[in-house]
Amino acid sequence: MTFTHDPIPDSLPQEIALCLFRVVQTALVNAVKHSGVTSYDVHLRSSAGRVHLRVRDEGAGFDVEKMLSGHGL
Repeated sequence: MTFTHDPIPDSLPQEIALCLFRVVQTALVNAVKHSGVTSYDVHLRSSAGRVHLRVRDEGAGFDVEKMLSGHGL
């Protein structure tokens, strides 16, 4: 896994930091289970008072249209 980040404000609330951690944790668990690859990139940055998080893998992906026409999340 590759993790990169830009400076993040020290004033980031603990609740937001925990939420970001949980999102990364869930994204990586899902990537390991479903992507079929072993390389993942996580990038965290902030700009204009916002925090941006990107989790990326080079897995097979899924059919978005099929997913949207089904049931569930």
